[in-house]
Formats: sequence, structure tokens, C-alpha cells
Amino acid sequence: ITPELARVVQSFQKCLELRDKYITKSLQRLGDNPRDHDGPWVIYPQPPPPHWQFSAKETVISADGRVTPDDQFDFSQCQIPGDHEWEFEIDDKGVYQVYTNADAEKTKPLFDIPTIREYFVDLDYVLGVISDGPAKSMAYRRLKYLASKFEMYSLLNEFQELADMKSVPHRDFYNVRKVDTHVHLASCMNQKHLLRFIKSKMKRSPHDVVIFRDGTDLTLEQVFQSLKLSAYDLSINTLDMHAHQDSFHRFDKFNLKYNPIGESRLR
Repeated sequence: ITPELARVVQSFQKCLELRDKYITKSLQRLGDNPRDHDGPWVIYPQPPPPHWQFSAKETVISADGRVTPDDQFDFSQCQIPGDHEWEFEIDDKGVYQVYTNADAEKTKPLFDIPTIREYFVDLDYVLGVISDGPAKSMAYRRLKYLASKFEMYSLLNEFQELADMKSVPHRDFYNVRKVDTHVHLASCMNQKHLLRFIKSKMKRSPHDVVIFRDGTDLTLEQVFQSLKLSAYDLSINTLDMHAHQDSFHRFDKFNLKYNPIGESRLR
């Protein structure tokens, strides 16, 4: 192992240790979530079953045959917690700390929270590793290796993967269990719908106040006048919101596609 490679590996090891440090201090380890513990959790009202089927008698029946009880919601059965014995105050370093009482000078904080200086020192170290040339080269080679490994796996197991996907019952492209719940509401319409919506608003509501800028309220008509545009000038091409090939693997360019005509004020 060359000295340069040893230095890079040591810096990566230090980053892993910092990751474990902050995961531990922020209680994000396995088992730290109180939801995973067998505590006195009282859930009222009970959550509905994951799948519903409505019968002809308007009785809600779940997929496993359970029937929803007809009793009404009773607010008095809800357990509302009262005041807690813990207090929180900001310390002399600008960090909020939790104490057993309000006397922060005589009591030790209940949680071990890093100081701002410690946090910025660790952040500066991680940013230095990110911008390090040998570390970038090693990361690039590692990513190329993983990409080639996946491509080799795809070439060897393509037909088996396809057969396994086809063998799953009641699942296709339009009936798939989604895992990623990161949904952009701005993506709920395509370019044509957005163009039609903008032209409709320009025609029916040009005097609605839509933005506050430079100390004044601007109407929709004034915003388009500042852009030197009219409803007649708008088209699919002028909106420029199509995700072309250059938008992939470039999240900054992908975000810019959410700006109609390249103007953030029209978002």
C-alpha cells in the first residue's frame, strides 16, 4: 500500500467514525426509536386496515374480513399528555439543552450534544476529504468497479430476472408497490397541462396578486409584463421544462426544469 493510498483509507475511516459518532449522539441507531419498544402505547382510535372493500350494505370490511365497529369517536378516551418534568434552555454556546429542571447552571444536560465548534471542525474535515484529489480518484474507481460488476450481473442474469418479474402475480408496471414516497406535487401535471393552466389564469385572473417583490405586490399580469411575455408568446418550447438527456445525473439541471421559462418567480 502506497503512503497516498494509506492516507486516503485513514481519512475514510475517520469519516466512518464521525458518522457513527453523530448517529449515536442523535439517537439514530437500531433500537433508539421508541416506536420499536414494547411500551404502554395506547392507540385510539385504532388505525384502519391496509385495504378496504365496501359492501352493498355500506359496511366497511377489510381484506381479512374484519368489520369496522359502528361506535362513534369518543374524545374522552384519548390520552393527552400533560406537562413534562423536563425543561429546555439555550446554553452559553447557542445550543438548546434538555435539563431535569430550569436551573441550567447546577444541572448537567440529559443528552450529550456536540458544541458548535466541535460540529464545524468535524464538518470541515469531511468537506476536506470530499474535495481531496486522491479521495475523488479512489471513489471514481470504486464506482466504476461497482457499475461494471452490476453490468456483468445483468448480462448473466437478465433472462432469469425477467422470468422472476413475470412470475409475480398481480404486479405489473401499473400496479407496483412504491417504495419511494418522495413526491413532487409540481410533477403532477405535464407541460401541456401547465401551459393550459397558465394561459387560463392569464385570461381569467390577470389581476390576482401572486408575488411580493421589492416591497410591492405584483399581479399575474405585472409579473408577465416584467418578463416581457404574454399568453400568446407561451408555448411548450418557451416553457423549457422537458427533462432532456442532459438532466439525468445532474440534479441541479433537473431542479431548473421546475422553473417555467427559467424564471424562479413563476414556480
